[in-house]
Amino acid sequence: SPYRPNNIGFSIVEIDQIIKNKLYFTEVDMLDGTPLLDIKPFVKQFDNRENTRSGWIEKHFDYG
Repeated sequence: SPYRPNNIGFSIVEIDQIIKNKLYFTEVDMLDGTPLLDIKPFVKQFDNRENTRSGWIEKHFDYG
């Protein structure tokens, strides 16, 4: 998104395929041409955080 408070974002993506040294993925919220800084696997035991809060936006989801 071009409206982030800094130029570094975080996305969990789904990898569709890997061909040679290219990753093809979907479900990302970045602009085309955005540099990629790091790749790490999604590990359910570490990356799912059920006791987290979304802060101020939670009140908007309380009413559907």
